[in-house]
Amino acid sequence: MCREKIATGDLLGAGNPVDDQWRPDPTRLRQVLLNLLGNARKFTEAGEITVKVEARHRADGETELLFSVRDTGIGLTKEQQQKLFQSFSQADRSTTRRFGGTGLGLSISKRLVNMMGGDIYCDSEFGKGSCFSFSLPYTPAADGFYDGEPSYNLDLKGQRMLIVDQHATFAEFTQLSALSWGVMTEVQGSGENALKELVAGCERQQPYDLVLLDYVLPGIDGLSTAEQIHSLMAIKPKPVVILCGTLGFQVGRETQQRAKRVLHGPVLEKPIGNGLLRSALITALGGKQLTVGGDGAETDNDFSRLRVLVVDDNKVNLMVIKAQLARIGIDADTACDGLDALQMAAVNKTPYDLVFMDFDMPNMDGYTATRQLRLREQDSDQPRLLIIGLSANVGEDAERAARDCGMDDYLSKPVQGGDLKDKIAIYFGVTTD
Repeated sequence: MCREKIATGDLLGAGNPVDDQWRPDPTRLRQVLLNLLGNARKFTEAGEITVKVEARHRADGETELLFSVRDTGIGLTKEQQQKLFQSFSQADRSTTRRFGGTGLGLSISKRLVNMMGGDIYCDSEFGKGSCFSFSLPYTPAADGFYDGEPSYNLDLKGQRMLIVDQHATFAEFTQLSALSWGVMTEVQGSGENALKELVAGCERQQPYDLVLLDYVLPGIDGLSTAEQIHSLMAIKPKPVVILCGTLGFQVGRETQQRAKRVLHGPVLEKPIGNGLLRSALITALGGKQLTVGGDGAETDNDFSRLRVLVVDDNKVNLMVIKAQLARIGIDADTACDGLDALQMAAVNKTPYDLVFMDFDMPNMDGYTATRQLRLREQDSDQPRLLIIGLSANVGEDAERAARDCGMDDYLSKPVQGGDLKDKIAIYFGVTTD
């Protein structure tokens, strides 16, 4: 199984300030990165894919950004590398039959990078993987354009965290992020070793406050490890356990619900950006995001109390919206269509406060699911559920369609993190300005 890591924060996620901090064309950049990531994913059956961005100062005094996409896939010979960026060229005809594609994407990527004033190249070893890199000139945004990360009423400085992941890349990235927040970390590569280290930490009178567990581990998996952590009498006090991994798309609904019951912290889906990770760690420890009120004073943000369900058949949309909600303290559940949403709403003992419902989905669309939810409310004593539609359509027709089926409001796609926060604040009375 291939695991993907993004070591730059939420580079491709909506609501990230990256596009506003520098000036290459964001659409062309996205196209190049998605093509390189798609190729890496295609040719990497096991191991990991890493995306990194670093700033470099050139001899002429200018600054450039170096992007690299590294995989542990099949790799390329020297002869194959020489043909990579030629139009209508494939490294090997056998790879076309096995993996599909013509190689045209790399030729287009080279042209796009050149148009933005950069260059692209490949470093690969046959059988051991490849690294595609490209550089782009960097122009800082105007002073004050980005107002920085949100503030919280809890500081992570001095907290002790155990990172449990078999992939060194993710562990290294998390350690670097934690170090910048003043968090002391240790790394273990398996659940068994993690349990031993947690006990040893208590014996040293240096107990861990947090455990960041990957779901996929050698030996016992992350969720079983979390259960053992909570049951071990030798570990006192019990650390907050946060599970990470592409959980929603790797395991079934029953396992997701088990994770909700077992964990004292949220479930994070990789790739995990800096902002999302920091927010999750603080929220898990009981902290809250601070927002500036009308009088200029900071006030507690109580978004974390809300139970939210996001319904969308597009996995990327689900991941992005879930990450955006996590930034404001909400650990949302997800459903892949209307039928799944109805089941989720039925089995949860604590009713949802809010549902973000996509309009068009297979099996059961958002309109039908909303009508079914409204019928349930009429036949029971349940309070009215706030349902906000999600649609790529804009204008009066979309708004009318949302209200006709019983939705309370709607947001147009692609959904921005600020729009989500503002919409929630309107209905739940949290100050945002």
